[in-house]
Amino acid sequence: MPSSAAQDAISSKAQADAVSQVRSGLRPEVKVLRSFAEVEAIRETWAGWKVRRDVDIDFCHECMCTGNEFIRPHVIVIYRGGEPDAMLVGRLEEIRFRCRIGYILPSSGNTLLEYAYSHPS
Repeated sequence: MPSSAAQDAISSKAQADAVSQVRSGLRPEVKVLRSFAEVEAIRETWAGWKVRRDVDIDFCHECMCTGNEFIRPHVIVIYRGGEPDAMLVGRLEEIRFRCRIGYILPSSGNTLLEYAYSHPS
């Protein structure tokens, strides 16, 4: 087991490395895009990625604009060195949940955060 001094040295090195990564732009930064304007700001990068139909930027935009339940986009983007490196494409929707209990059919409005499924080809 490392001594307390060794643990302090490891901890100090880890902190120095983290600070260095932030300053050099290598440390990832996470942003959540919640509007079409924010999504459009990364259009060039997003469109350049080879993706499946369900996460293609134009397909997603069309689905979001035509859905009655749609509230807003919810795209989580990881930036490295100031450039988008990875993302999770989703949308916030208002849905009606219906459940039959005997002759009663109650329903309630719920908010759903839905993400598209895609993996690298």
